[in-house]
Amino acid sequence: MARASNPGGTTAMWVGDRLHGLWGDEDFADWYPRDGRPGLLPAQLATVCVLQFLLGLSYRQAAEAVRCRIDVKYAPAMELHHPGFHHSVLAEFRERLAQGDRAASSTSRSRA
Repeated sequence: MARASNPGGTTAMWVGDRLHGLWGDEDFADWYPRDGRPGLLPAQLATVCVLQFLLGLSYRQAAEAVRCRIDVKYAPAMELHHPGFHHSVLAEFRERLAQGDRAASSTSRSRA
């Protein structure tokens, strides 16, 4: 659907194609408790964080883009019917990323 509506591609689609498989949810497993209700996939949130930075979006704008734009759903491999998430989820994910230099350690594991 994303390719049909954007045959030339978009920045979000380019990012999704390049980041696909770079990291997985297992790279973020120790960031979250093992019990409780299931949340959004951390690898998808990481991809949205990259898009947020590249597109210069606020948390609210990034969350809205995930809800409304097919190409932005494509990048983190979300289903078209995915309802998106509240912008605070993205802010909380980025806070977890900043704790204890997690960004550097996740990148190192992904490249290994």
